[in-house]
Amino acid sequence: MTVVTLVISFFPSSKLTAADNRVYQIVLIVCFIVSMAAPLIIYSNRHRWSSNGKATGDEK
Repeated sequence: MTVVTLVISFFPSSKLTAADNRVYQIVLIVCFIVSMAAPLIIYSNRHRWSSNGKATGDEK
């Protein structure tokens, strides 16, 4: 589903005005940033959800 959405995003509607096209691009950029930042934020907070206070894989 994500790959299909990515492919569709390369072809904006031909009915968009210049202002609408700018909004379309801004929405795509914001969604891209959120989708890239979310896993990093979750990964950085993983120690908060573990039962012993340490993240999984940190035992050395």
